[in-house]
Amino acid sequence: MKFAAWFMMLFILLLFGCSAPYSVEATVLEKNSETDTLNLQKWQPQEGAVVSLDGPWRFYWNQLLQPQDFLDIPPNPPAIVTIPAQWKDYIIDGHALLNEGYGTYRMTFLLSDDAAERPLGLYFNNVASAYRFWVNGELMHGNGTVGMNAYAMVPRSYPRVFFFQPRAGVNEIVIQASNFSQRTGGIWESIEIGDAEKIASLHRNRVMVWTFITGCLLLMTIFSFFLYLFRKQERAALWFGLICLAICIRTSLLGESFVYVLFPGLTWEWG
Repeated sequence: MKFAAWFMMLFILLLFGCSAPYSVEATVLEKNSETDTLNLQKWQPQEGAVVSLDGPWRFYWNQLLQPQDFLDIPPNPPAIVTIPAQWKDYIIDGHALLNEGYGTYRMTFLLSDDAAERPLGLYFNNVASAYRFWVNGELMHGNGTVGMNAYAMVPRSYPRVFFFQPRAGVNEIVIQASNFSQRTGGIWESIEIGDAEKIASLHRNRVMVWTFITGCLLLMTIFSFFLYLFRKQERAALWFGLICLAICIRTSLLGESFVYVLFPGLTWEWG
C-alpha cells in the first residue's frame, strides 16, 4: 500500500508538471484578415505575459524556403494553418497530408515600440522531428538537420529556447521542418514568445519540475533495490524498483528532455 501511495503522489506531480503555468487572454491576439499578420501591438511582454504563436501561419508543403525566397521569387500560394497540429490534420487541395515530409512555416506579427525595446525569447517545444528557423532574416539554427528525405535529415526533438532582438512594426519568423523518423510530423506543440527573462525562467522552472520527478523515481528505485537486498523474500520490491527505473529513464526523455543536455552525444534513435 505504501508503494501505491508513493506512486499516486508522483503521478499527481507529473500531471501538475505537464500543465501550462501561464495563460494569455484572447483579447491580446488579434488577426488581420487582410494580410494574415498577427497583431500583438497591445501586448506588453515586460508585464510577464507569454503568448502562444498559434497562428495564422502560412504553410508551404514540400518546399524548404528561406526568407530571401519571399523577396525574390513569389512561392506557390500557401495554406493558412494554425498550430499545434500534426501535418495529417491539414487538408490541402482536398487531401490530408502525410506525417512524413517537409515544409516551411511563415508568420509575420506586429509589435509596438515598447515591446521592441527589450530582447524577446522563443520557447520551441517539440517540433517533429528536425527544424531550423529565421527571425527577421537572421538564421537562429534550430534542432537536428532538416532534409528532404530520411537519409539527408538528422532528427532531434526536445524543447529549446532562443533569444532575439525584435523590431517595432512587422517581424517575421520562417521555420523549415522535416520528419521521416516518427509517426507524428509538424509543430504539434505551441511556440511561445515572451520577455527574454520570463522565457528563461519558464524553461528553468519546467526543467526543475521534470528533474524533481525523475529524482523521486530514482530514489524510489534505490530504496526498492536495497529493500530487496536485505529481504530477499520481497520479490515485489524488486519488480517495483525495476518499474520505477524504467519510468525514471523514460521521464528523463520526456517533457524538457534534459538528458539530451547532459549527454549531447545521445542520438534521437537511442532516446
